[in-house]
Amino acid sequence: MKRLIRKRDTKEFLTASGQWTRDHTLADNFPTDDGVRRAHREHRLENCELYYLIGEQPSMATDFWLSLERL
Repeated sequence: MKRLIRKRDTKEFLTASGQWTRDHTLADNFPTDDGVRRAHREHRLENCELYYLIGEQPSMATDFWLSLERL
């Protein structure tokens, strides 16, 4: 399982450099929720969610996500 940060409206993922990408393989993987909270503060993210990628590819059937405001 991977923890990624995703924009709600564009479905793009946050990279380690703070850029956005549609390619989930380029996204920054956060090993802990604390890392997600830190990125949320440092990048002043809005309208984003914590996306739990369960398999190799994003899937509506297995993945789930939470609003970053709920962390």
